[in-house]
Amino acid sequence: MIPTISKNPAADTATLEKAIGSVDIAALDAKDQAKFDASLKRAQSNIEPLKPMEQQATMHLTGNSHIDAAWLWPWTETVDVVKRTFSTALQLMNEYPDYTYTQSAAQYNAWLADKYPQINDQIKQRIKEGRWEIVGGMWVEPDLNMPDGEAQVRSILVGKRWFQKEYGVDVRIGWNPDSFGYTWQLPQIYKRSGIDYFVTQKMTWNDTNQLPFKLFWWESPDGSRVLTYFPMITAITI
Repeated sequence: MIPTISKNPAADTATLEKAIGSVDIAALDAKDQAKFDASLKRAQSNIEPLKPMEQQATMHLTGNSHIDAAWLWPWTETVDVVKRTFSTALQLMNEYPDYTYTQSAAQYNAWLADKYPQINDQIKQRIKEGRWEIVGGMWVEPDLNMPDGEAQVRSILVGKRWFQKEYGVDVRIGWNPDSFGYTWQLPQIYKRSGIDYFVTQKMTWNDTNQLPFKLFWWESPDGSRVLTYFPMITAITI
């Protein structure tokens, strides 16, 4: 947030780095809970001066689980991961009335509908409430550079058709945060498939050629455009 809204980025960055440096990771490694907790309090105190800057912005947060389909594990394990992940999201909704969740990949929901219909019924209810948002539209989240256009079109066709049939949802947001490439024709493929928006973020990993935009129109050679957004993503790997 500092480069975006700070009036003194250098000073605020120094404040942030001081707060980060206050966290005693060594105490955590040494299992010294009291010392580690004390360092968290120091870090909180050190970051307090940034509060007025932060209060200038309104942040909208939503949960999302990026699940790799059968990557370094059997697909049967993926099914179990999906069950546990979706169950956790539903439980969080029970605990926190304002909690919302976003999920892509029709294959995952198809597994739930087939093997765990009670969980799927809860998802249907949350979708009706507007708290569980279906995005992506594709059958799975693919790489967007190597598969040919026909493969991508069919993934959207089958995925959107399943979501429409099972949940009555017409997906309009393309979602692929973990792709290692992007074909230039993707806006054309999306627009002709009834998708108007695209969310991704992998390019932010590039330490050499940083894309200077967060929200922009992405245009294909044929002139098709989708509104594209690079969100601020906080990743927790479990």
